[in-house]
Amino acid sequence: MDIQTQTSLLAAIITLALAISAVLRTRAHRLQLRFAALNLTLFVWHATTFVMHAAGDVGPWRRVALFAVSALPVALSWFFIPFVGETNSEVRVRRGLILLPSIAFAIAVATPLYRSRVLAGLGILLVFGSVAFCLFSLWRRADTAGSRREALRLKYLFWGGTVTALLVLTDFLPNIGVVSPSIGNVFEIVYLYFVSQALLLYRLLDLEELLGKGVVLAILSILLATMYAVLTFWVPSGSALFFFNTVVASFVILILFDPVRLRVETAVNRILFSEKFHLSQDLQRLRRDLARTVDVSTGVRAILHTLEESRRVSHAAVYVPSDDGSTFVLGGAVGPPPPERLEVLAVRPFHDRLRSGGPLSAEDVARERRTAAQRRRRGTPTGIEAIALVETTMKTLNASVVIPFAADGRVLGFMALGDDRVKEAYSEAEQGMLVEVATQATIAIQNSESVRRIRERDRLAALGEMAAGLAHEIKNPLSAIKGAAQLVSTSGEGLSADEGEFLDIIVEEVNRLDSVVSQFLDYARPYGRKVEEPVDVAGVVRRTVSILERAAMAEALAIELDLADGLPPVPGDAEQLRQVFLNLALNAKEAVAETGRRGRLRISTRLWQRAGTPPAVEVAFTDDGPGIDPSQLEKMFVPFHTTKEGGTGLGLPISQRIVEHHGGRIIVESTPGKGATFTVRLPARPGMEPAAPSAPGVKGAAKQAAA
Repeated sequence: MDIQTQTSLLAAIITLALAISAVLRTRAHRLQLRFAALNLTLFVWHATTFVMHAAGDVGPWRRVALFAVSALPVALSWFFIPFVGETNSEVRVRRGLILLPSIAFAIAVATPLYRSRVLAGLGILLVFGSVAFCLFSLWRRADTAGSRREALRLKYLFWGGTVTALLVLTDFLPNIGVVSPSIGNVFEIVYLYFVSQALLLYRLLDLEELLGKGVVLAILSILLATMYAVLTFWVPSGSALFFFNTVVASFVILILFDPVRLRVETAVNRILFSEKFHLSQDLQRLRRDLARTVDVSTGVRAILHTLEESRRVSHAAVYVPSDDGSTFVLGGAVGPPPPERLEVLAVRPFHDRLRSGGPLSAEDVARERRTAAQRRRRGTPTGIEAIALVETTMKTLNASVVIPFAADGRVLGFMALGDDRVKEAYSEAEQGMLVEVATQATIAIQNSESVRRIRERDRLAALGEMAAGLAHEIKNPLSAIKGAAQLVSTSGEGLSADEGEFLDIIVEEVNRLDSVVSQFLDYARPYGRKVEEPVDVAGVVRRTVSILERAAMAEALAIELDLADGLPPVPGDAEQLRQVFLNLALNAKEAVAETGRRGRLRISTRLWQRAGTPPAVEVAFTDDGPGIDPSQLEKMFVPFHTTKEGGTGLGLPISQRIVEHHGGRIIVESTPGKGATFTVRLPARPGMEPAAPSAPGVKGAAKQAAA
């Protein structure tokens, strides 16, 4: 089997694979189906050529091959004319000029003339004439293309098609006695593969990358084949030494493959794609610098400096979120100044796209908008408004591509890059390198946030320690002042009524200040012991109610109990929990007192359970007081914040701290004018031994009080 027969079989297999691939491709459009038809026609030609070379010039196969020749001009024009975007009447006329001789040739093939060499020669002229027509259409479209990049893309295809056509033509030279290597079929399938990628890759830069990979593979193939040939050519193929040398050659190739591939890729990129190569080097250095950066402003300056030095941007900007996350703030820029701020709500679709973490290309967004517009014209619902807003935002930023700094669904910032000198600024591979930089920048931002939180925590801890020490220092003089005032007041010698009243005021204010300092120390004092003892929450509630009744609480507030049965024990400290419950009940009493009537406090318990979370016991304190102003809800647990006259603002913060120490939380719900509910949720231990029931203390404390 000669080389031409083998390449015919190879071309038949590859063209069939390309046709099937085009048909099975997701959302295959009309142009891909036409490309599939062209490849099927070529498959028939190459398959029949293979059979004719392998089995001889059998008449039926020759006729099938010539029918494929008559169909090739039609398939070529049917695909290439729409591919270059020409659909005017002149082109249709030219395509008709191809169709007429093709029909005439097919009619001649149906007659006994199909055995004539003259007819075969006319078939060759017909095919290559149609190829020349298609190549001419490519060149003409390149001259009128709307952009330099599109013109280059079409010229790549033109020159590739011209070289392929000339090499395929050499395969027919042996028919007239001229010896030539049969390599046309190989170049034909390479060119068809390149065209198939041109249907998928809309961007020229991606085609250039494909070309670069092809060059790398070709050089590697030649180098490795040469090494293999050098190590095996001098040994007879049937000897044992040949097998040994083959193993050695394979072993050497496996050892050298990775370093040789890296060197070849580096050399090809440096020679053919110098801008991409230098950008890659610059971005690698930038990633190393960002790995050592914990300050956001330093990282932003490093990113902008590297991009500016790379000369691959005409403008670049880095945005970071504001403290409340509602706005993107400009951290720095190169080139024309972009907007200083972007409100997240105003660019919500843009923000949602960034959350995915992938690059956002202006070309892809524009293509998506055009597709959405076509779907809308067909009556299909689309999100074209959101897409248009994303496109408008990118135009506002002068961005060809936007790379987000995203982690765990959060957008920690983004960089917007553009190059006005070219339409397609960054290839897929370059966008991938920028994403790697963004990933490192995201880590740097997260590290910066962690360092800031640690510093803030240390600062607050130092302030808290200093405040606690100051409170201790205040308590001692207060005791001395109070003792001295009481001593003078008790003696009463030489004191007027006003002076005695002033001394009483001193004692009263000292007591109040001492109470504030004591509560602050309770809030600032760390809890040193664990709370692992089982506590019966219902028993703690009953004891709390008994204390309230002893304090004549029922005169101002009717207390109702609704205690669930069979609640699991809670690990904790009963005394601390009683302190929390007393504080919440007293707060309810003071809130109801503002209405000037006798109110109602309902204390209820229940088991709280949610799928995937451990059970908890809830204790709810619901009053019918005036409720809480919504503006005050977020400040309820801020130390020293109070709306009560003479209040310290430490009762609820201390209660919250105790509950959090028990692993729980306090939930506040309120409707102004309809009262408030404070719910204490404490994690339960279903497997813990239940505690002994707490004594009710006062007979009837657990029963419902009269309203």
